[in-house]
Amino acid sequence: MKYYVKICYRRVYLFKFIPTPFYHTFFEIFDGEKIIRKGFYNKEGKKNSFEVFVSLFKNVIGEISNEKGKMDKFIVLSEKKEDVKKVLKTIKESKAEMYNMLGYNCFDWRNGILKKAGLDIPKDSWFGI
Repeated sequence: MKYYVKICYRRVYLFKFIPTPFYHTFFEIFDGEKIIRKGFYNKEGKKNSFEVFVSLFKNVIGEISNEKGKMDKFIVLSEKKEDVKKVLKTIKESKAEMYNMLGYNCFDWRNGILKKAGLDIPKDSWFGI
């Protein structure tokens, strides 16, 4: 593949070893030169498990960041250079929003990016894929 936009999924674990039915989603994009991985997170939850729990009940600060975690599953959404450019531009222009696991989470952020870039939105959910 010369260019691609992948939608990636990673299972969410409690305390790093108890699997849950929940998934995190992120982009993996190859622009012809390098692989770029971007996701949307609870900013504090990356450091503190208590903040992940709190994000079930209230809005917390969200963050668009480089994805370093492993990938459990993925789908290739597009292999077109134009789509890669649109998605990268839309991510670059996007602003971090407030994160709420049950309200506005990584799936909502990803779907907003895809909608603005004019690409199809997968029919999936953070509760099982």
